[in-house]
Amino acid sequence: MNLWRDGAWVLAAAGAAVGVRALLPCSSCVDSLPPLALATPAAPAGAPEAPPERRSVKDFKPSVHGFHFRNNFSGSPLPSGLGFLSSLVNTPSQFGLCGGMSAAAADFFLAGREPPDLVTPPKQGEPLYEYLWTRQADSLGANFSMVPVYSKWMGKREEGPFGTQHLTAVSLPILKDRLANGRPLVLGLVLTSSARGEKIWDNHQVLALGATTNGPTTIIRLYDSNHPFNDDVKLTVKTVYSGSLPLGGPLGIAIPILAAKTTFSAKPTAARPNGVTMNVRGFFEMPYEPVIPPVTLK
Repeated sequence: MNLWRDGAWVLAAAGAAVGVRALLPCSSCVDSLPPLALATPAAPAGAPEAPPERRSVKDFKPSVHGFHFRNNFSGSPLPSGLGFLSSLVNTPSQFGLCGGMSAAAADFFLAGREPPDLVTPPKQGEPLYEYLWTRQADSLGANFSMVPVYSKWMGKREEGPFGTQHLTAVSLPILKDRLANGRPLVLGLVLTSSARGEKIWDNHQVLALGATTNGPTTIIRLYDSNHPFNDDVKLTVKTVYSGSLPLGGPLGIAIPILAAKTTFSAKPTAARPNGVTMNVRGFFEMPYEPVIPPVTLK
């Protein structure tokens, strides 16, 4: 599966240490939106306020509410005004904004609006591109705080105590509870390993839409910006016991270790007749705070 290098990953690696984050597109162009609250027209003077309508992300359908173009952008992944640095830091000419597209799709859905019906990715300088770029940076946390998290998980083994599978299993009940309440979650998928010499920007971000559990297996339905119009993209998570952690002492007490073995899959489509199936080393929740998209985006 070709996961395009995310511009914010490249920027974080190349320039976060020197304060480039302060030069990102202005985040004040969007307004804060209470979680899951749908913006409603102002009531006439003197009329009682209607309670905000709440939308459940379980009603999100990727073919309807997702973007109509694939996560494949061309040009410089650096923010507007810093493109001249591309040659200095050897940035790619094609890249992705998977975290930004995940967050923005949730923003549009919660605001009761469909995303722009563009079938090709917007270009740098266009309002939608700048919005997606800002949301990509937002998804990596303040001062790119999630980049070290990815790096740490890449350095871990999959199996064993505190491996990526164990950490995923521990957090899974919390993530399922949040999805059960209709809250959108941006998930960071750890696909690469430092031990194999792989790159941090070849990891991925997706929007989780709901979860169903049958015994030890949980299916998490996804919107994946790499698979536009595909309503059958999911994580299959099987929770198993993978050993125990001895605590010592005369009683020989040991704590059982849970592990979450995770597979990503996307059904075949005309664009990808063979579909996609791949191993996910682990996953975790990324920062997401809903905002109201500017009305001028196109």
